[in-house]
Amino acid sequence: MLVAAGCGSAPPPPVVHGDVQLLRDGDVPGWKAVRAEPGLVELAPGLSGLTVTGRVEAPALVHAGDAARVTALVFATPADAARALARAKEPGYRPFLEHELGGAVVGRGPGTSYRLHVTRAAEPGYDTVELYLVRRGRSVALVELLSAEGFDRPDRDRLLGLVGSRLSR
Repeated sequence: MLVAAGCGSAPPPPVVHGDVQLLRDGDVPGWKAVRAEPGLVELAPGLSGLTVTGRVEAPALVHAGDAARVTALVFATPADAARALARAKEPGYRPFLEHELGGAVVGRGPGTSYRLHVTRAAEPGYDTVELYLVRRGRSVALVELLSAEGFDRPDRDRLLGLVGSRLSR
């Protein structure tokens, strides 16, 4: 078991291998699964005092310049998962996200969803990053949606629904 020390300061929890596939080819018509870049787990809210037993990685889905990626943390208890989700609602989480992503929060949805404008490193302009935290039982998934134009609502709803339904209890 791993007890994590805080936002991005502890080594990532071990990958839990199993038959869980949070995202895959065919989930959204026209989208393709590709190897996801690491680092999404570092956007988790502070985990100090919570016991994380592992994480579930997934391929990213890409289509026409948009991307979706997800990582799930598995906690020792549902109560630990609930505490992690509650920490994502605390006032200190917003500046943490802005710092980590190099952008500004421009909107909040109900619960634990954030929309940020992030300046592009290699060209003028910005991209929109939407970050959602989805909990089921002992698991909390971080779902990141990246788009220049903003994410299509039906695709967003489909992806979030699939991730939520595939999380371990």
